[in-house]
Amino acid sequence: APGAADRLAALGVEVVAVSPDKDESDLELCVAVARRAGARDVCFTAAFSERLDHTLCALGSVIGCADLNALVREPSWSAWTVGGDGPGERVVDLTPGTIFSLIAPAGAVGVTLQGGKYPLVEGVLEPLSSLGLGNVVASGRVCVSVREGTLLLTAQAVREPA
Repeated sequence: APGAADRLAALGVEVVAVSPDKDESDLELCVAVARRAGARDVCFTAAFSERLDHTLCALGSVIGCADLNALVREPSWSAWTVGGDGPGERVVDLTPGTIFSLIAPAGAVGVTLQGGKYPLVEGVLEPLSSLGLGNVVASGRVCVSVREGTLLLTAQAVREPA
């Protein structure tokens, strides 16, 4: 919006101007600013769109931030990273009956899931496989661990994570 940068700067918000001609997405540039500022955690919101290409690249940015305890918060869904350069185990409190999925963009080995209607022990998820798709929270607490690879734990209509 016109004047937004000036209004934010007046409030003390750091505004970083970039050229529209660049090799990185705005989201990747934001992550770089967060890293330089020493962030330990990042939360992505309003980063996904009706454009599949943008959404896929935004999810790539999320996965690339596993070391920053990446979390996604959207109005109808949330996601957490598990593994990669981040925590190899994630525990999330979810309302029983919530639909959730485990997605391994590049594949994952040693995937264990507790708290879902369909548990998994030391499973192998091929890249973008449907093995982890469409599970249901059974107990209210979902525990996911991975030995190798990075997972996205996605859930619909969630409460705050543990």
